Formats: sequence, C-alpha cells, structure tokens
Amino acid sequence: DQLREILAVAHARGVMVHVWKVCWEFGWMADPTIARPFRFAGRCQVDRDGRTGDWLCPSRADNRAYELEAIKELVRNYAIDGFHLDYIRYPGDEWCFCPSCRKAFEKKIGKPLMGWPAPVLEGGRQERAYRDWRREVITSFVREVRRAISKIRPGIQLSAAVFPVPESARDSVLQDWGRWIQEGLVDFVCPMNYTEDLQEMRSRAAAGLAAAAGKMPVYQGLYTTFGPDQSQSPDILAAQIVAARELGAGGFVLFELQ
Repeated sequence: DQLREILAVAHARGVMVHVWKVCWEFGWMADPTIARPFRFAGRCQVDRDGRTGDWLCPSRADNRAYELEAIKELVRNYAIDGFHLDYIRYPGDEWCFCPSCRKAFEKKIGKPLMGWPAPVLEGGRQERAYRDWRREVITSFVREVRRAISKIRPGIQLSAAVFPVPESARDSVLQDWGRWIQEGLVDFVCPMNYTEDLQEMRSRAAAGLAAAAGKMPVYQGLYTTFGPDQSQSPDILAAQIVAARELGAGGFVLFELQ
C-alpha cells in the first residue's frame, strides 16, 4: 500500500501529504483499453465537430459520481492532509457538445435548440449562456468535492492546479478559478506557470496573485523536467523561484513527472 507507507514516513517527519488526482481525463499515460467501456456507453466528451475524445463528460451524473466516489474513498481510508485536483476543467472551449450536455442545457434554458450545436457556437444566440453553463458544471463539481471531503475529514485542505492567467483559463478551458477563490471553495491554488521565459512567468504570476487578492495562498507551479528537448536550466528555475517570492506568492510547487 504505497500511499499508506508514504503517509507513515511523511507524518513521522512532520511532512504533509496531499493526494494529486487527474479528473475526467484518461487518455494521458493510461492503458487505451480503459476508455473503451466509457466510450461505448456514450460517457465521453464530444467536440463541436462530433468527435469523441478521451475525457469523461463532467455534466453527466454517472461520471460525477464515479469521480467523486474515488475521491471520497481515498479521504475516507487514508489520513491525508489535502486533496489536489488536476485537469479540473475542459480540454478546451471546443468541448463538450455531447447529447447529455445538450439535454441538460436545454432543460436549463427551458426550450429545445434546433441545429445543434450551432446555437451555442460562436455567434449563436446561446453562445454566452452555454459557456457560462459549462463553467458552472466544473465549479459545481468543485463545490461537491469540498462538501464531501470536509464532511468525511473536517479540516482537510482542497487545492487545484489551474491555468496561470484567470481570464484566459475562464475562456480557453472554462475554468473559473477566480470564482472558486471568491466562494472559498479551495484553500489554495497552484497556477501551472510552466514556461522557460522569466518575464512571461512573472506576468502570469502577477495576474494570478491579483485575482487572489490575498484571500488565499497562491503557490506558483514551476516545472523541473530537464532534458535534451527542453532548454530550461536549474538557473532559470532558481530565478523563477526568486521572482515568485518577490511578487508575493505564498510559495512554489515543483512539478516533475517522467
């Protein structure tokens, strides 16, 4: 039981352990066969052109229950200090236009839409409303997670990996993390500030810190994967850490996965 061993060693040394979970997405680093039953059952996201992807549709009740039960199982059975949500968003604004989303959205607005998905695409009469609806689909799941894990383990922290610039995240992947901060749904956020350009990193960090407005810590996510296909160097990483401190970030998170 790897997690139980990690917790025992870490807690004995005063180190907190937060479990990292990829939400919705199972095409990355996963056995391709995992997606088959979900695709067969029509539970995956569909893009604006009708193509099925390898992400679960977050508007479906069965998918939300599937994800939430996995989270609750870990919180219930392990003395973890926090839970970290990754991929808590859509792949892009060109997703999801599946039959389940159509049905749920039509129910929300109280009328059927002909010529789907044209009415909710760029220039369509329901474009803005559908964008807002999808943002709320993600935000409401964060609320569900917060409510569920706090009931099981009071005081547990909830955090999320987010796209670094709030407005861009809100538009490009329908991830309204500025709202999560306003509602107090998370205890801290980790903007994925993955870039080798120091000025770009500083600009992104400043935007995220401005959105948080001191309401909660913002830990800058920096990547530390060094290799022949990346020019990032330890010196650049060190400079970015210094920049995060200068800008007032609550701290930094080093991401490395190979």
